[in-house]
Amino acid sequence: MSTVLVIDAACDLPQSFINDRNIKLLPISIRVDDQTHTDVKDAQKLTDFYANNRLGRDHDAESIPYSTEQIEKLFLDDLVTHYDFALVQTVSRNRSPIYDNATKASHAILRSYNDLRRAAGREGNFGMRVMNSGTLFCGQGVLAAFTSDMIELGKAKNEVLKLADAMRQRVYAYLVAPDVYYIRRLCRCVDWPGCTLTGI
Repeated sequence: MSTVLVIDAACDLPQSFINDRNIKLLPISIRVDDQTHTDVKDAQKLTDFYANNRLGRDHDAESIPYSTEQIEKLFLDDLVTHYDFALVQTVSRNRSPIYDNATKASHAILRSYNDLRRAAGREGNFGMRVMNSGTLFCGQGVLAAFTSDMIELGKAKNEVLKLADAMRQRVYAYLVAPDVYYIRRLCRCVDWPGCTLTGI
């Protein structure tokens, strides 16, 4: 059974690692003022983006995750005819709707893949699992790298899921903001349990 790991662009892994391991990516768009940029893990584009201070205080910015329809299209156009199982690991559900979008998309994908696989000459069923990493950025990267290692080692699907879930519960990522302004904004924008900084 061939297994593919799918991550979103919030996952902090270098493009070279993603390409070498054949990890599939759900891009994230970033709207800054009146311009939209798509993060596909291009190192030079990311460097230029941050070097130009595009996320500074004087800019209005928001992230735009892949929609349910976009995730469904990605899978049906490519993945269901090339793999037998996909594990989708998303940025924390508390920080983005990507997990919910991917979960909704999975229902439509699992209802629709049969004819596509048959036309491509691919036998057997296609399965997928959506996993909330419960973390973000480098924490998500650690989990994805570990999961990729398990896939590379040829572990069975159920063992990959079991080991990835065990690792997920042991990964913690901490945000070190360069300015308390960003922490204050984060706590106002997110219903984050335990956040006590809204009064700063």
